[in-house]
Amino acid sequence: MINIVKLAIPFFFLLMAIELLYLWSKGKLNYYRISDTINDLSCGITQQVADIFMKIVLFGIGYHFVYENWSLPKLLGINYIQKDSWFTWVIVFIAVDFVYYWFHRHSHEIALMWSAHVVHHQSEEYNLAVALRQSVFQQFFSWFYYMIFAFAGVPFEMWFICIGINLVYQFWIHTRAVGKLGFLELFMNTPSHHRVHHGKDPKYCDKNHAGVFIIWDKMFGTFQPEEEEPTYGITVPLNSWNPLWANIGSFQWLFSQVKKTNGLKNKLKILFGKPGWRPQELGGPICPVEINKQNYQKYETFFPNSTIYYIVFHFTVVLLFSTQLLELATDFIHKPKEVQLTVLGGSFWVLLSLVNIGGIMEKKNWAYSSEMMRIWAMSAGLVGLFGSQYFYYGIALAILWAISQYIWFRWVWKNHEVKIQFSTPYTQTENTTN
Repeated sequence: MINIVKLAIPFFFLLMAIELLYLWSKGKLNYYRISDTINDLSCGITQQVADIFMKIVLFGIGYHFVYENWSLPKLLGINYIQKDSWFTWVIVFIAVDFVYYWFHRHSHEIALMWSAHVVHHQSEEYNLAVALRQSVFQQFFSWFYYMIFAFAGVPFEMWFICIGINLVYQFWIHTRAVGKLGFLELFMNTPSHHRVHHGKDPKYCDKNHAGVFIIWDKMFGTFQPEEEEPTYGITVPLNSWNPLWANIGSFQWLFSQVKKTNGLKNKLKILFGKPGWRPQELGGPICPVEINKQNYQKYETFFPNSTIYYIVFHFTVVLLFSTQLLELATDFIHKPKEVQLTVLGGSFWVLLSLVNIGGIMEKKNWAYSSEMMRIWAMSAGLVGLFGSQYFYYGIALAILWAISQYIWFRWVWKNHEVKIQFSTPYTQTENTTN
């Protein structure tokens, strides 16, 4: 079965390179920041690795079970979905985009769903790397929306290709390098429309939820044209480069509010009401306020070039390894047991590596010992790559790798001084219980 998103990954990086060259030629290379970009891609890799296991249950087994047992055509004994008809494909594609609009809109309007979706909005930049910043847990919520296609009798392959095209389309609109596009602005989602969606200015919040066709926002009252360039990010900044915390931090805060709140009604309202809603006992709802763009500062960590070289090198290794891991994990459930164990071990190493890179950029105390453990774990993994026939070559390479990386990291850490600039939250507590 064709995986549109997977096939598009090389083109994503090619377009990122083209965007970087264009911005460099215009003197706007500051639209990319190395720490932010690495964190965006780290969140994307984390999501892809998690999807190895989640999609099997949620969309593989789950979709097929509903389609085979509860789909309307099978219950009625009819077949109205013609896979060889281009007209059917167009209708399904439009329907997928329509359902995506409502799923995306609810992800901004329901606190529990926002806690998953917020990962995509945490970056304070807006570039093609941000498009790859995705949430691990969002699949749990989208599953409920997309099962409607299984009930309707849409074959899994048809839905999977249509949603893949929908998601790939949304990649290119994450850019500041493209202005308004004339008549296309009337009915298509464009970079201008989507920049609004990523803005945290009050008039831009929760607008332009479309995937491909902006007409849904215009029909249902959530459209906002771009008037001046937005301030990107979320109203309560993440202030972290840790991809694990990026995915769980919002849930931790949300459930802490539930725990502190009295009464079942208010607890449920915190979970399923508008994001930021709190009862008076906790200070009332949290609302965005106008941003003073002149005094606005982004979250940033400043550290020596020696640290940058170490981080970029190891992130590149992780990126290359993760692409091979995803290839190996294709049809994971039917792979031999030894391959499944390799995928599980490789997934753990990738996640540990990404968390460590974030910790090193912030010079967290735990990052030193964790990185040492990762270096030795990778060395052990190198032995396994050579197999029994070249076992001694594997041992020699593993020892060489371990010693060289140990010395390099020790030197980097010793000279690693970090200055942290925190982003200022632009929120206020509303004095109302509405």
